[in-house]
Amino acid sequence: LLIVATVRTNTAATAMVLGVLLGLGSGREAQAQPLGAFLASADQANLEVQQAALAVSRGEADVGQRYGSLLPSLTASGIWTHNQYEATLSLPNGTKTPTEVVITPRNQLDATLKLEVPLIDVSKWFQAAVSREALLASEARQEATRDRIHRQVVVAYYAHAGARAVLLPARFLLFSLSILFLSLLLSLSISSLSPHSLSSLSLLSMRPSLQLAGA
Repeated sequence: LLIVATVRTNTAATAMVLGVLLGLGSGREAQAQPLGAFLASADQANLEVQQAALAVSRGEADVGQRYGSLLPSLTASGIWTHNQYEATLSLPNGTKTPTEVVITPRNQLDATLKLEVPLIDVSKWFQAAVSREALLASEARQEATRDRIHRQVVVAYYAHAGARAVLLPARFLLFSLSILFLSLLLSLSISSLSPHSLSSLSLLSMRPSLQLAGA
């Protein structure tokens, strides 16, 4: 009788409190990943960090190209020519058989070797020095970008950790208030029962003892 009266009088409020309690009991917090995992992910997936790394790679390639132009270079080239006919010239030599002189052979190969040794090239020296300084600047920007992204990740990580730390006491407080609200609903339901309902409830509670005495 008491349970029926409670459901009839406070159905919506009781259902709301029970839903809150079930949500508190079934909510399980996922374990947070360590800070190092987020920092490593930022180094690999952040667009600004990737752009800074590409700028450093481009600077290294430019430095290699500039300093390579200051080194000696050797160039080799070859041309092979096939002629349909061979060009010859017959020259008399005082005998019956003239001497055949080949002017253009049927197959000929022309090879060229070119060696360049730069001795004094001031413009290339300055270009190499400028590319080296640009590489150092790119590396400094890369470190600054990585530090800035890491700082943002650390701030967001500890903000999330602080929110998780506040969540547990808040859930405990909500659980306590829900229990208190249920107790208040129970008290109001008991106080709203009529004397006839209370006497019926007492008779129902005494009936098992009377049946046991009769046996």
